[in-house]
Amino acid sequence: MSDVSPALTLADLPCPAGLPVLGQVLQLQTTRMHQQIASWSHALGDRFTLKLGPQRALCVTNPQMIQEILRRRPKDFGRYHQMEQAIASLDVKGVFNAEGRPWRRQRRLVNAALHLRHMPAFFPTVHKVAANLWEQWAEAADAGTPVDLLDDLQRYAIDVTTSLSFGVCLDTVRGQASWLRELITPVFPEIMDRSAAVVPTWRIFRTPRQRHIERQVARVYGWLDEVITTTRETLRADPEARASNLLESLILAAEEDDELTDTDIRGNAMTMLLAGEDTTASTIAWAVHELIDAPDARERLVAEAGRLSGDVPRTLDEACGLTWAEAVIKETLRVRPIGPVLFVEPLHDVVVDGLAIPRGTFVMLGMGVAGQSEAYVPDAGVYRPARWLDEAFVQRARKEGLHMPFGSGGRICPGRALALLEAQTVLATLFRSFEVERIGERGDVDEVFGFTMSPQGLKVRLHHRKAPSKPSQARVAVDTLT
Repeated sequence: MSDVSPALTLADLPCPAGLPVLGQVLQLQTTRMHQQIASWSHALGDRFTLKLGPQRALCVTNPQMIQEILRRRPKDFGRYHQMEQAIASLDVKGVFNAEGRPWRRQRRLVNAALHLRHMPAFFPTVHKVAANLWEQWAEAADAGTPVDLLDDLQRYAIDVTTSLSFGVCLDTVRGQASWLRELITPVFPEIMDRSAAVVPTWRIFRTPRQRHIERQVARVYGWLDEVITTTRETLRADPEARASNLLESLILAAEEDDELTDTDIRGNAMTMLLAGEDTTASTIAWAVHELIDAPDARERLVAEAGRLSGDVPRTLDEACGLTWAEAVIKETLRVRPIGPVLFVEPLHDVVVDGLAIPRGTFVMLGMGVAGQSEAYVPDAGVYRPARWLDEAFVQRARKEGLHMPFGSGGRICPGRALALLEAQTVLATLFRSFEVERIGERGDVDEVFGFTMSPQGLKVRLHHRKAPSKPSQARVAVDTLT
């Protein structure tokens, strides 16, 4: 796919039937957008347009075309301008939404802080927080009380993120600092609502709910400013200090680079909080949801986890050796892509796969459609983690763009290695010790798209798989690592 004389323009592509003037404005629902794009794609093909009032948007579900668009970022494509404005309206200014030279500078720092080589240093924190989570689940199993799985996993992700990124352990898993989770959880859905608004009324006036969320964001920034100030004072007290986390890396870099401002530091801190909490937690929750109805896959995970030396993986080698857990995560991301729709726009007139796309066109990338299609994946409707142990399939999926859960190209997610480590550790921890019973029916759990796709209504009841270990055993394991 290269820039050649275009055979097609947007006007040549099919478009769903809609209302005069409005087009699909009243049809498109933010929380179900990914499902609607998939449905239209099945009917119209892998490239089609939507008429959103005066605007014509392009939808792409062809995986190779998506892959090329992502690889041509940031030179030819950038984030959709209305999403950029929505993110900025909530004062989130970091590597996630930076462009040009600021992005390159911040990206280099974030990549270095989250590099794979740091996983040995990261693992004790992952283990410690997972052990805290194990204790909470053991208590719930003892009492027979329902577990809000997504809530627990969000707390887990927050504790890992704040510890590794800021050097601050909040212990939200065990009920401390729960205010932070409550403040940041609505932020991504609000960004999505503002980004997808055909008539962006939020630019003119805010609803009471929107003003409330903005006040919540301000509270988070107030807390982050205190953390940044304390961290800066600690570093200045020791001129020989070297960075041990992302925040310290940013602060030390700012001492030598006048272009890296406090706004950049706090924006990247907020970005880590948001991305670390939402994506990892939802991915693990979806994996549990799928495993409940896949007994063969579940029992293979139980067998793999049963070979661990404790209730929680105790070493990085143990966690990284969970090859079946890794396959479960990859298959989960195929059937439940955590970022099912990405919004981009060309920075100038471009041609991709023979299609002319004018500058500023609203482009929606349906990231998960091909991976769930029989045209690309055999038995696509079957949840089968074993396909990710087939090297031929893995290579084809990578080459054809069938599996890009962390994006592709220059803006691929820098935290992907840490996210997989967190997910594998928690899945093994859960299924080694507990049988998981979903409360209600499978169909009661809804896919809700709010920037990321989360399982709404997933509650479970846990049962000890064996005689429960004493809580102190998990704590002893933590103490030996810390």
